[in-house]
Order: sequence, then structure tokens, then C-alpha cells
Amino acid sequence: MIEKVKAYLLGLQADICLQLEAVDGGANFIKDEWKKPDNKGNGLTRVLTGGRVFEQAGVNYSIVYGDNMPTSHANVRFFIAEKEREAPIWWFGGGFDLTSYYGFDEDCVAWHQSTKEACETFDEGAYVKYKTWCDEYFYLQHRDEQRGK
Repeated sequence: MIEKVKAYLLGLQADICLQLEAVDGGANFIKDEWKKPDNKGNGLTRVLTGGRVFEQAGVNYSIVYGDNMPTSHANVRFFIAEKEREAPIWWFGGGFDLTSYYGFDEDCVAWHQSTKEACETFDEGAYVKYKTWCDEYFYLQHRDEQRGK
């Protein structure tokens, strides 16, 4: 079963890359197959740079190993809404999170500290501002609890 899922995901990765290359029309993805020592993980990273449409794009596939391995996910999206004879409306969206299978306080503390350091490079106080927004957005009023706990 694992091999079937792996084949499907690698095929999906290849298809996404082909479609992005077709849209871009100027650059191709470079493949980087990697393997961690001691059989601790592997993957295939694909990166497109210097395209006509995309300055940079990445489509990655990873297998990670570890009894209590926390994972983190991030994505960034650009949205644009256009109407004839009107200025377009655009914005960036996205987010990132810690998705731990087993909750360890030290993982959460380390993740939030890294997040704070990253946010503060852009704007002092950004971490508190965005964390507050997230805490409000992901609050389940009917359960009186934060989502994800």
C-alpha cells in the first residue's frame, strides 16, 4: 500500500510541475532527490526559478521517519480578482501550523519561538498581532475551546 501511495503522490507532483511549466512557458523544474542519513527520510524536491510567470516555485515530496515526529506545514497564496475597466483587487493569503501527532510542550514552545523570531524580522509586534488573530479565528465558541487542542 505504501508503494501505491508513494507512486500516486510522485505522479501528482510530476503532473503539477508539468502544468506549472506549461503555464510559465519559460522555465523548467530542477529535480533534487535527497536522502537523510540512517534511513531517517527521503524525498524529491523540484524547484523552478527565473520563469516568465513564476519568479520561483517549489513542489516537494517528503517521507519523514520518527516515533514522535512533529510536522509543520506552510503555504502562501496570491489572489487577484479582476473586473473589466476596474482596478484589480489582490491580496496574499496562507498560513502555517504545527501538526504534531503527539503533543510535547517543548515542541510547541520551540515552534512558537521560531515563529516569533521569523515574524519579528518583518515588523516588531507582528507575532503578537497575528497570533491573537489566529487564536480568535480558531476559537470554537460552541465548545469553549481553541481548535487544534
